[in-house]
Amino acid sequence: VRRKNEPRHWVINPKVSTLLHRNCAGVARPTTKEIAQLATMRSALAGNKGASARQLMSDLVTQSGLQSLSRMNVYRAKEKIMSEEDAHYKEDLQLVSAWCREFESLNPGSVAKMERDDQNRFLSLTIINAPMVRRVTEGGMHVSEADSMPSKHRLYKGQVMCLTGQDGNGKVVTLALKLCPQDSEEQRQAFSQALKELVIDSESGRTLREWLQAGTPT
Repeated sequence: VRRKNEPRHWVINPKVSTLLHRNCAGVARPTTKEIAQLATMRSALAGNKGASARQLMSDLVTQSGLQSLSRMNVYRAKEKIMSEEDAHYKEDLQLVSAWCREFESLNPGSVAKMERDDQNRFLSLTIINAPMVRRVTEGGMHVSEADSMPSKHRLYKGQVMCLTGQDGNGKVVTLALKLCPQDSEEQRQAFSQALKELVIDSESGRTLREWLQAGTPT
């Protein structure tokens, strides 16, 4: 109801308004916000970030018994949950530098270095676990060649370079890894150089390069 001479102000007349449905046989659909708050929805996404809206709808119907779901609302709920997680990743990135310093402090001789681009965005991260490398080299175990594979993380579509070895039980362990934008010769050379310059014997100053050149198993 619009008041006279006040065209921009509206009021609701309680005498004629009602919250009851009249002659309505429809079922109210959950809103995007309500779907995003469901524990079933969040657990389904936690197990499979790439789940489609159709698949999520099927899970919600089966596990929560919801009916009359809108595929668009389910899709928007998924985007809402994922955007909330994205915000946490941005906050976590600010802690990476501190984590690198702590990692190097707790693992003497190790390398943990993050690089940023000219816009202060994440560019690459190199981690070399010196104690684990020493354990493998001192035991005369095998060190495999570095390999590169595409990242499957939805927020980082770069490459993951990895160096693995075997411990005394023959179990494969990660010795070093690098996250970088792409698999290029420059990135491979930088990763290889950082590995070869790693000091594996603090008393003699022997590097991993010298250990490899001595004819140790690789």
